[in-house]
Amino acid sequence: MKKLTIFVHRGSECLTDHLPHGDGLICFSLLNGLAHRGHKIFAFVDSVDIHQKSDNLTVLACQHKINIHSLAPIELSLRAERWRNQLCKNQKFDIEWRMHPYGLDCPIFRPIKTSKSVIGPMFYSWPISDSSKKPRSRAGIFSPVKLAHFFFKRGWGIALKSASLGICATKQHSLQVHSKNHCVNILTLPVIVHAPVLSEPVGEKSSNLRLAFVGRLEAQKNPQLFLEILAVLTQAGLSVEGVIIGEGPLRTELEAQSAALGLTEKLTFTGRIPNTMVYEMVASCDWLISTAVGEPYGRNIAEAMSMGVPTICHASGGAKDFIRDNVDGLLVEETSAKLYTEKLRACPDRAVLAQNARHRALTEWSEEAVLNKLETALYALLEKP
Repeated sequence: MKKLTIFVHRGSECLTDHLPHGDGLICFSLLNGLAHRGHKIFAFVDSVDIHQKSDNLTVLACQHKINIHSLAPIELSLRAERWRNQLCKNQKFDIEWRMHPYGLDCPIFRPIKTSKSVIGPMFYSWPISDSSKKPRSRAGIFSPVKLAHFFFKRGWGIALKSASLGICATKQHSLQVHSKNHCVNILTLPVIVHAPVLSEPVGEKSSNLRLAFVGRLEAQKNPQLFLEILAVLTQAGLSVEGVIIGEGPLRTELEAQSAALGLTEKLTFTGRIPNTMVYEMVASCDWLISTAVGEPYGRNIAEAMSMGVPTICHASGGAKDFIRDNVDGLLVEETSAKLYTEKLRACPDRAVLAQNARHRALTEWSEEAVLNKLETALYALLEKP
């Protein structure tokens, strides 16, 4: 079968195979996986940090030069088009693909008429914070930035409606996007997870209860709740340890909170570490604790499941779609330490959840399974008039 030639207008803000950058890792696994199968990929990105890639994957990284940051999306979109037009002198593209970032960061997506257009993978948006709902002054309403956002949003809407194929990570999100008539043709494609070889049987852990938090230390991720959960479990007499993997503006506040709760000896802060080390740290734990509300997907949750580490998280966002409560993970309806700890302690058999979680990752989210599904959809797209 003919190998495809694909141009990617934006392949994430940081295309990477090792940094803890969720979008960059997701996009790289798809693009490099296709490249390994012989397809020629040309990807325009903001920045790149790759240790090893296929020779069939060509990446051009460009930072925006306009001083007005709000206009960066239009500049980068035009620069991607310019590179595409240069490549068209020697290449004929079968598919043009817009990955991340999208939404207001995708004001223009104009594939040439001879190619098919793909958008995604798309994820849920973060919930709108209370601060963003506050009424604005009339000056703010008619600001140049607001005017630009109006046209950017319009451009994104046009791109969605004209796309040959849209990709969403969960079935529920696919139905939501389709119901809004954004894309007629939607492919549900889970995120690729590279399940490691485990040195011990799934489900067997130490006598101490080890909990992990993975994510940027910022308000959206709600890491303070993780410390509250550790404190409640400790007060209940359990021998518990915690590790916080990630960095962010709340680091100092969290260290102070840890000391105030008497958790200093029980808690480890790793800071920002390579993704391979994230795997190693999480694999040594019994549970991953996700405390965010409305997490767009939760790649770290899928990674933990691939290691046989079940997750307890809020029943919202992407995790609500792919975690099966009391089967391969636990879902909580409210973000309170009391409910999290009650659900955790009521779990009858963590080992069963761990085994189910790893089996799911090995069978449904493996590189082979996901790329086979994607490749089939792309070839089917070319057959349509």
